[in-house]
Amino acid sequence: VTGWDAVVWVVGNATQAAAHFRLVWGMELVAYSGPETGNRDHHAYVLRSGAVRFVLQGGVDPDSPLLDHHRRHGDGVVDVALEVPDVDRCVAHARAQGATVVREPHDVSDEYG
Repeated sequence: VTGWDAVVWVVGNATQAAAHFRLVWGMELVAYSGPETGNRDHHAYVLRSGAVRFVLQGGVDPDSPLLDHHRRHGDGVVDVALEVPDVDRCVAHARAQGATVVREPHDVSDEYG
């Protein structure tokens, strides 16, 4: 592992959680997605602290899978993204150590690259 990319949370109130992370922990808001930007399902705030990004997601639509997850588990981390020099090698090593790969590595991009 050469670094952190992001820690992704599902929370009951993403707007309030983002305000808390900014005011109490001094994190910088670097991106937002929500109803105002055309995302009708959920809010997502991306905050940065040093080299790590924190993504705080909270459902808006009553049928959002995020709300289902939150009802079952409450606030918490749902994903940790790490930076590694060779993803395929790291996954092969994890498998060799007995790890179960829930989802195969894949590329994700948006209109910006």
